Amino acid sequence: MSEVNSSSDRVQRIERSLSIGAKCLYIYGVCCSVVVAVLIVTAALGGSTSTFMWVRALILAVLTPVLIVLLRSARRGSRAATDRVKLIMTVMPIAIVVVDFIPGICPSWYAAVQGIGALALLPAGVMLWRATARGSSARGTGRA
Repeated sequence: MSEVNSSSDRVQRIERSLSIGAKCLYIYGVCCSVVVAVLIVTAALGGSTSTFMWVRALILAVLTPVLIVLLRSARRGSRAATDRVKLIMTVMPIAIVVVDFIPGICPSWYAAVQGIGALALLPAGVMLWRATARGSSARGTGRA
């Protein structure tokens, strides 16, 4: 009986983490969209933008729907998707922030908005790592 409760608690923790992950992912998507919109306005008004800024902003914005699909798969019970989501949500924010700290690569507003969006993913990733660290491989059947 204790094993059943333990498994149920673990599934609930994973579901809660994935639910928070979905919210964090939407915050990330909004930040990515803001960066692309500001780049468009800046370029239209004759401001300075670089190829790096465009490519990075567009890649990260296009990655958002892919991550949403992956998160939905994880919420339906896919262990592989859950593993991918937790890895992406912990590694990607760190990589984005590290690149932002390279001097002269992008303006501070760009780094700030991208960093805020990326760091929004980190708590969900950490929660997923903690939720999946112990117990059996039982899965829930949540919906995104």
